[in-house]
Amino acid sequence: MDTFLDVFDLFRFMGGTLIADFIFTLGVSRRNKFWLRAFLGLIVGLFLSLGYLLIAAYYENGGNFYVFGIVGAIWWALMSFSGILYLLFCFKIGPCGALYRALFGSLTQHICTIILRYWFVRTIFPDFPQTHTMAYLLLTVAVYVLIYIPTYFLSTRFINSGKSLPIEESKKNFVLYTATMVILSIVSSLVGGVMDWVLNDLHLYPELAREGILFRYFCIGVSFLYCIAFLIFGIQSRMVDSLRRENAFIMSITEEKGRQYEISRQNIEIINRKCHDLKQQIRALRYASEEEREKLFEETNKAIMIYDCGFHTDNEALNVLLTEKNLYCIDRKIRLSCTIHTEGIEKLNVIDLYTMLGNAIDNAIESVQKHSNPDKKTISLTIEQSGGLLCFQIDNYYEGVINLKNGLPETSKEDKENHGIGIKSIKLIAEKYGGTIQIKAGEEVFSLRIIIPITKG
Repeated sequence: MDTFLDVFDLFRFMGGTLIADFIFTLGVSRRNKFWLRAFLGLIVGLFLSLGYLLIAAYYENGGNFYVFGIVGAIWWALMSFSGILYLLFCFKIGPCGALYRALFGSLTQHICTIILRYWFVRTIFPDFPQTHTMAYLLLTVAVYVLIYIPTYFLSTRFINSGKSLPIEESKKNFVLYTATMVILSIVSSLVGGVMDWVLNDLHLYPELAREGILFRYFCIGVSFLYCIAFLIFGIQSRMVDSLRRENAFIMSITEEKGRQYEISRQNIEIINRKCHDLKQQIRALRYASEEEREKLFEETNKAIMIYDCGFHTDNEALNVLLTEKNLYCIDRKIRLSCTIHTEGIEKLNVIDLYTMLGNAIDNAIESVQKHSNPDKKTISLTIEQSGGLLCFQIDNYYEGVINLKNGLPETSKEDKENHGIGIKSIKLIAEKYGGTIQIKAGEEVFSLRIIIPITKG
């Protein structure tokens, strides 16, 4: 029966950790064949548990202590960090996102271990698993259910909330979350090891029974406290990171408003100038000869054509944005070519759509304006929906060299902190909807692809 309980205890640890990791990752986009991946990941986790049991059996049967210590420590670390690989294997998530959620999963599982192993079994009813095995199994399930239900609500409230931005993939976050995971593993192993050592040898000193009980509760209290401390730290770091990124997002919107005002002012100047030209041409018609009149009619027709540059899609915000940008492009002899399918675009907030697409087109305009070849002053915009994904593709010619750093174009301008905020704003908006951006800088063509998952209904 002890062997059965040992196997069950390891399965409880490994399975409980992976399930907790899974709960904290609900809402994240899943990879193809998700359920097959999830099942295979769980099987691998259970085999890792059996592997550790074999290592422990080796030592109990007279194996070398140092070999057991080194191999056992490496194997236990592999088990502890396997949840990160599990999340990366099953979900479309980055290393920082996987580390952060695995940290919460490990904390949740450890709270269950404290309640079951260190408090109920080790302190209150030491023989309960052996004498009432079925009741112990049912109790284990009940404890995990009671802990994991509030865990789910904690996840939806602070981690996978649709209102919050995804976890930023950065070196700083990677180092922070990795260090936190390592510290958590070391502290939990030390507290658990000390408690097991004291409990195993306490029967040799009956006169210290009272102190032993107090020490047990002390260890349990310390374990709960550091679990709560790590949970608070994780939530606070998430909130601070979200606030910082939201502030950057607000700044980008403020800058975008200023830029849109300047573009609107310039467009009004274009219209006023064309109106003035029309007035002069109409006056000239009175005194012009037949040949001159024909020429004036042609010029007047060209001037009027600028007002026929509107777009007529099913989305009013898109119509306003594209008409304004096209008016700006026409005045600067830039060709804006659009292929648009608006299905699914209504899922995006109007301000987000206007800011994201406006920034993308403005960046393209800025690039082609510098091109020396008039034939390559062309911008291509494609909007389409496929397979539950809404895709925006903006292509434009460019001259010179564009270097990409962390997937984003580097700027040669002195104000590196503020310049390029347009691309960062686009990235933040895409991530807000669970999407991403892809940037390619070919020999002559710069491509920006914005991919946003949408749900029907």
